[in-house]
Amino acid sequence: MDEELEQLKKRLLELSEKAWSSGRYFYTDFLSEAEQSAFHMLEAKYSPAGYALYGGYEGADRCMARFGSLEALGYEEAYPIACIRIYPAAPKYAEALTHRDFLGALMHLGIERDMLGDLLVQDAECFLFCRDRMADFLLENVAQVRHTQMRCERAEGLPEALRPKRQEISIQVASERMDAIAAELCRLSRSAAAALFPAQKVYVNGLVCENPSMHPKEGDTISLRGFGKYRYLGESGRSRKGRLYLNLEKYV
Repeated sequence: MDEELEQLKKRLLELSEKAWSSGRYFYTDFLSEAEQSAFHMLEAKYSPAGYALYGGYEGADRCMARFGSLEALGYEEAYPIACIRIYPAAPKYAEALTHRDFLGALMHLGIERDMLGDLLVQDAECFLFCRDRMADFLLENVAQVRHTQMRCERAEGLPEALRPKRQEISIQVASERMDAIAAELCRLSRSAAAALFPAQKVYVNGLVCENPSMHPKEGDTISLRGFGKYRYLGESGRSRKGRLYLNLEKYV
């Protein structure tokens, strides 16, 4: 895995230089959270062409990196991302399908995971983000998920009902350290939460956080793999026993 990430870093720097030298936009395939962390680590080394991450909608987990910007290149260009709606041919007889079911059906077609962005599933229906060059293949070949016959069509974008929403929550912690915050959000003991950090399951603004004593800043995005994603809003007071009240927005 380390070798793959090193190769990715080399590729990212190459794309950044190509964007600057050619005056054109360059894109990666979809990046996982770990790969996005590698992307962020190199920010100081990228060319003046500019860079950004986007996955087809605000708040996407899997994103493409784009090198180039309107300011540097003098023109704008859309990301090569398509949105595909996959839905039952006969909704009345559709099975209760999950994210895993749809992803399994796509992998069965021999599609590489980095060609696919997020899959958002509701009521046996899936909205999928993919590389635009994969769209026609998917439209022609996704015909069944488990035992349910499917149809596919291009979609303008993600329906409002499936767009991530944020719910404000408040927690009490002994300190503003990341391990204390993770323990409370994941409902784990402090020692169990501490184990998430060397396992690289804690991300702050897309970067792997391996320092349990880190203090997040207001506006930071905290991702706890397997437990949820949050936006940190900061401290709002103290209890009589001196514990901190912290406010966050949870992506739901």
